[in-house]
Amino acid sequence: TSFLGFHVIIPSLPGYGFSEAPKKFGYDTEKFASIFNELMQKLGYKEYFCQVLIIYIIIFINFK
Repeated sequence: TSFLGFHVIIPSLPGYGFSEAPKKFGYDTEKFASIFNELMQKLGYKEYFCQVLIIYIIIFINFK
């Protein structure tokens, strides 16, 4: 029997939640994407899907 499955990888976004903000200059969205891609490659994932919900949380907090 063949089963479809998936793994959930949840890296912390630097500067959000319980993660400390980067101390070096230049950590923008593009840099974070590069770091996360490197993480996924090192974990052995050749293909992956990324869903970003943080923008909705920020919008919700700002308009509440």
